[in-house]
Amino acid sequence: MHALVSGAGIADPALGYRLHAHRRVVLAGDAAHCASPVSGMSTTLALAGAPLTGHGDDVGVELVEERRLGLGVLRPAGEVPFDEVGDELLPPHWAELWPSALALAAEPFPAGARVLEIGCGLGLPALAAARAGADVLATDLSATAVDLVRRSADRNGLDLRAEARSWSDPALEPVDLVLGADLLYGHRNVVELLEVLPPLAPEVWLTDPGRPLAPEFLAAARTTWTVTSRPTGQEGVALHRLVRGST
Repeated sequence: MHALVSGAGIADPALGYRLHAHRRVVLAGDAAHCASPVSGMSTTLALAGAPLTGHGDDVGVELVEERRLGLGVLRPAGEVPFDEVGDELLPPHWAELWPSALALAAEPFPAGARVLEIGCGLGLPALAAARAGADVLATDLSATAVDLVRRSADRNGLDLRAEARSWSDPALEPVDLVLGADLLYGHRNVVELLEVLPPLAPEVWLTDPGRPLAPEFLAAARTTWTVTSRPTGQEGVALHRLVRGST
């Protein structure tokens, strides 16, 4: 198998591990492994012949190997069009591997728990929870994102469900634990989450990079939940743990 290797570079750490130092490998067939120039960082592999579902051959798919977690995540290799959801056009923020997702995926998940990740994007926390032995459902408004999560699960040999659903979907069944990475970036999200989370689970884990609306959300959440917050291994990202019925 032949590969073309481009040079590695150092980027802003706030953008996440995948850009700290990586080599992009364009392959003639399936993915091959290559060593990252910096131990513990991510390796990005561009996969030829694996177009993004629903976008023809214009957008390819690449594999991001997160070496600290030992998981590979598929994501678009190029610019992704906006998602059409009902009468709305949604920007494809899901197509990036954000620091909050890396932070949440590094948490120790309970084996055997029923876990729901909302707004999952590329689904790294859902993949990590499934590897820990949880019964996982990953959800996102973007059908394209959900398809990539399913493909990532297959590539990692993991069993999980992934569905294109809103976190406001009344048909969502209650679980033991809800996961969310970097969801507090709009007032609409804050209002909806405060309403939908209590019926979904007795415990919620949210990672957040210091969004301006996070204090507003946490203050309101404390009327329903016991909230504890702590730093994570990702600089600037906090884990907010919401527990219902706890003192």
